[in-house]
Amino acid sequence: MENNWIKIHSTRNPLQAEVLKGMLEANGVMAVIINKQSSSFNLALNGNIEVMVNAEDEDTAKSLMEAESFE
Repeated sequence: MENNWIKIHSTRNPLQAEVLKGMLEANGVMAVIINKQSSSFNLALNGNIEVMVNAEDEDTAKSLMEAESFE
């Protein structure tokens, strides 16, 4: 299966990203965190932490986020 990752959330708070990832995975949605605060990324990328899911899971992930009032 090919992964077509899309960003569903961006934050500067690593704990918030981990909580969201855990909530999504607990509900069967595979998620990954891309930490652009790392020194290996260009500072022009805003230094955010992105939570990403497969494109096919986007609607489910957004519904879960809305149900949990996750901003």
